[in-house]
Amino acid sequence: MDLSLPCVLEDLDEFVLEVAHHDCGDRIAAADMKCRIHILDLLHISNIYGEVLLEWIKTAELSSEETLGAIRKISWSPHKFGQIFAVGFSNKTVCVWSEIRHGYHDSYHFVRNRSLQINEDYTLDNKELPLKICKDHAWKCVVSFNIFNSYVTDVKFAPSEYGLILAACDSSNKVALFTCNNILTKSNWDVEIIILYDQQRYQFLTEIPTNIPTYLDWVPFESNMGLTMAVASGYFIYIISYIDQCWKCLETIKVNECDIIRDICWSPYACWIDYSRFVTVHNDGCIILWRTKDVEDSEVSHTTLEYVYKKEIIQMSRLKISKPLCKILWHNLGQMFTTSSYDKSLNHWIVNDYGQMIDVTEFKEIYI
Repeated sequence: MDLSLPCVLEDLDEFVLEVAHHDCGDRIAAADMKCRIHILDLLHISNIYGEVLLEWIKTAELSSEETLGAIRKISWSPHKFGQIFAVGFSNKTVCVWSEIRHGYHDSYHFVRNRSLQINEDYTLDNKELPLKICKDHAWKCVVSFNIFNSYVTDVKFAPSEYGLILAACDSSNKVALFTCNNILTKSNWDVEIIILYDQQRYQFLTEIPTNIPTYLDWVPFESNMGLTMAVASGYFIYIISYIDQCWKCLETIKVNECDIIRDICWSPYACWIDYSRFVTVHNDGCIILWRTKDVEDSEVSHTTLEYVYKKEIIQMSRLKISKPLCKILWHNLGQMFTTSSYDKSLNHWIVNDYGQMIDVTEFKEIYI
């Protein structure tokens, strides 16, 4: 099988700033320095020799007059809501794009039809694709928001169980929530600025540092939890949840002996029987693996005369590499993640059953 994604990215006109994979794995959005977004689709081809080949094809090139800043972050929505992604820009703007079908003659049909048959001599050696993809794409910028005080640092869609909800934050510690009320048109959204309320001290949080880039990620859906996310700013991590009609801070974690946090990412699935995990990467090359742990809530247990447990977040392991890190992405399987540095190099890591992070970038075969 031919996975020629690097070749496709090299063919783009400008330097690629951001790449985001759709959770189905066969669609990519790549952003360049001219604020253009390139949609790449994985084309499945069966030739006359019975070979099944995979080829990445650019099916759309998107741009908007409303977006004049550099693209900072891209996030795809859960696939159950259709083909939707959000983009955060350096000009304080967040835009949401959606694909609208044009029928059976658009690029979507040709590229994503699994039964496509090429009856000509298309092989691994002959890369001339005998099919012209229609560039009359069906993407539309359905809504844009300009409510932030500085450049957007992160955008993330919530797990599908919560609905079509987007969270975004900027470099001045402002966190906003966008909730879609019309799944059909994707045009009617509620906007909420999150103000954190400390559940333990019963007061609003005022000591959150300002003018420091903020990053966030959603906690994977659990039936006994409400809308919950982790917000990282400077040296602090805030676990916040929507309880009793307001956002409350369940836990505040201070990270010691490392530089400021540059990204945070929660494992999408708990592949281990114990508890969920997440990773933070830091400006000095530090990588920290965290996990949740059940501890006894002594105050409640003493009142009810029963053992009552609550979740507490602890460090599981940490390591440091020689270059500053800026991004992290968990694999959908949950036990492998990738980190990116400012020199655009990538490192791939697996987490074993003992919580150890192992760099497998150079390995051809991996044994866990």
